[in-house]
Amino acid sequence: MKKRMIFFFLGLVCLIGRVEIVVGQEVAAHPKVSSKTEGAPVVVYGEIVSFGPIEELSVKAYLDYYYDAFVGTGIVNEPLALEKGNIYLGQVPANTRSFTWVSPPVADPIFVSFFQPGRTLMDNYLMSPGDTAYVKINMPSLTLNFGGPAGKKLFAQSYLKAYKGNQILDHPLSLITDREQVYADEFQLKNFENANAVPHRESRIFSPGTEPIGEVVKIEESKLRGLLEELSRFEEVFSASEFKAMEVAATAERDLRILAKIELALQFNTETDPSGIRGHALSYFNSRYGALPDYGVEESILGVVPAYIDLIVQWSRTSAKAESGEAIKSLYSLPPSIARDKAIAGRLIRFFNSIASAEEEIHRARMHVESERVLRDLDTFVANRKAGGAVMDFEFVDEQGSLVTWKDFEGKVVVLDFWISGCSACLGFYKNTLSHIQEEFADNPDVEVVTVSVDKKRDTWLKSLSTGKYTSSDAVNLHTDGYGGRHPFLIKNAISGYPFILILDAEGRVFRSGKISYDPEDMKKLIMEAVNDKSLTLK
Repeated sequence: MKKRMIFFFLGLVCLIGRVEIVVGQEVAAHPKVSSKTEGAPVVVYGEIVSFGPIEELSVKAYLDYYYDAFVGTGIVNEPLALEKGNIYLGQVPANTRSFTWVSPPVADPIFVSFFQPGRTLMDNYLMSPGDTAYVKINMPSLTLNFGGPAGKKLFAQSYLKAYKGNQILDHPLSLITDREQVYADEFQLKNFENANAVPHRESRIFSPGTEPIGEVVKIEESKLRGLLEELSRFEEVFSASEFKAMEVAATAERDLRILAKIELALQFNTETDPSGIRGHALSYFNSRYGALPDYGVEESILGVVPAYIDLIVQWSRTSAKAESGEAIKSLYSLPPSIARDKAIAGRLIRFFNSIASAEEEIHRARMHVESERVLRDLDTFVANRKAGGAVMDFEFVDEQGSLVTWKDFEGKVVVLDFWISGCSACLGFYKNTLSHIQEEFADNPDVEVVTVSVDKKRDTWLKSLSTGKYTSSDAVNLHTDGYGGRHPFLIKNAISGYPFILILDAEGRVFRSGKISYDPEDMKKLIMEAVNDKSLTLK
């Protein structure tokens, strides 16, 4: 394997702020890019060091971001193969594992994260086509070290993230209209006193006779200026388009917070809001956000910044509250752009299961979305979710930690129930519906009831299993193995609300999805339809 000399190693201790520089190490060269493929891959050579056992490491990358990060065909979310040893010297220390990740060829910057079950180690770092970097994750010292041609770029982002984490705190707003009510409640009074004791007043209390919106905005603006000043220190590290993307990301995240706060204030109406909270918020929204900000940046950059796509959806929600309208119509009113199209598609896919006429709404969206790529993704999603769609292959783990896939149930109708501990709706669904289904089909060789816990922690899942309140031993009980809601199957199929029910036919294709009656008799009939309909064809 070819090797090249790296002239610097830069490291950031994220939690305590120590910077380390190491010189003269080597990593493998970037692999050749096929001339037949547009774009180039991003390559990360890495290692993870720990005194104890090393948990599974996974990578998440937004190759093509859609609203809210849960969905989109361009999301990579996969475990990494860990090998013993040190990648650049060939040493084999017992506490070190190395890995290599090569993305699919990309034409635009992407955002890359590395994580373990329940813990993100490197979160949303911008990398560009052809970038090669070395990443060392030192668990004992909570250190990230960077090297390779793209090492300075990653270091700069680490610094900015640490600066932002210390300087820009995202505190929620408390909304009150009756000050006496607060003083009469000891718990609320304590929260009120704590909020007003914060030195920089990051938390604000909406109370009669005040104008807190302006105060919040001033704080946010001053902190944004500080962040952008810090960013300018690293301007030479990034290409012009990367630097603009970083600026857009920082500014969009600021505006996201402000718009969310304004949306909360707009929930008041004039009849129940004598102090004028809604009026203050509405006035500020119209003066500053009457039009969606574009920051004077070209569309090609806006369309790849996750925070900006999320901002579009938040703006549409706030605009709808301001005008007593519908968020989706606010989205449709925006000028066509790839970012707007991704926001429309992402919102519809994200909330597919809660929209009363989702397929009709997606059909309507097709008249507004202009991007062929986005339209193709929408069509793929709908086709997969319709009866007779693509085979819903999955990989989860059982109580012994063994891998279980759809192949283990091939030839059977599979009832998939996704649930999470602490979910009252999940408890009710099991008590009133699923328990009857499990009992009815316990001895039926043509039907398998499979429950999948979305709990991040295995111990939480096992504890809930032992209560018998979510499922029983009559079902096959599986777990997302630490991925939680970020499991690839859930991401691909936009499953985020629980309980969520999928009925698969004997060939593993969707028979019914999402909107299924919870009446046990209705569900029994539906399952028997699937059993009796072995020749389901694509609709």
